[in-house]
Amino acid sequence: MSYKASIQSQSGYILHTRPYRETSLLLEAFTPEFGRVGLVVRGVRGKKSKNQGLIQPLVPLLLSWTGRGELHTLLTAEPRMRLPQKQGRMLMSCLYVNEILLRLLHRNDAHPELFYFYERFLTELNEDNEEVMLRIFEKRLLNEIGYGLVLDMDADNGERIKSDRMYQYIPEHGLIVAGENNLKGMSIPGKSLLALSKESFEDKEDLKNAKRLLRAIMDVQLGSKPLNSRLMYQSLNRQTRKPVIEDIPS
Repeated sequence: MSYKASIQSQSGYILHTRPYRETSLLLEAFTPEFGRVGLVVRGVRGKKSKNQGLIQPLVPLLLSWTGRGELHTLLTAEPRMRLPQKQGRMLMSCLYVNEILLRLLHRNDAHPELFYFYERFLTELNEDNEEVMLRIFEKRLLNEIGYGLVLDMDADNGERIKSDRMYQYIPEHGLIVAGENNLKGMSIPGKSLLALSKESFEDKEDLKNAKRLLRAIMDVQLGSKPLNSRLMYQSLNRQTRKPVIEDIPS
């Protein structure tokens, strides 16, 4: 039996919106206490709607809703604070993060620490720290959903990862010393693994290696359906006829 909930002034962000009937929207919101929440907001697409500018991604909100089951009715949405508007590459990175949250989080499964890091991500993201912030976010998201990788220990013998050795990542197994058996996997320097474990990157090579590793793990969890944010990057690059960025976020 499901009970009707009435939630007041919950901090949250809209991850995704889509039209519903003539003037309404279906929303996917992200909150600290309730995780991903499905909401319907009625009349918001009408000409007289006061909330049309608020009900969109990347806006910090206070959300109140009521209902039971998987889909609730949004009662109010109020601005909570202001964040710098994101454009270009930074906007694309934020949309990418929204999309992987939408794809990988289950509804009504709370992840408060991830929520607050998401808010920090939106607040602090800039051109200088973009790659570092993305890698840390991906790592923490994987940990939250139960697919985090032990980055400081050899899966075969339990020994600590050494910075001067090469390791292989074997799906469903973990990290092992490279070349010690017939298993084939992605090779990663121990130095890069320790950097990712500590979330502290001394050079670009560590970041590149962390990106390769996290992409391999993320792609398994995301499945075969392409990410819309990646397609948007590719479209933007084609429109400008030159690479706008070196690569998509993940």
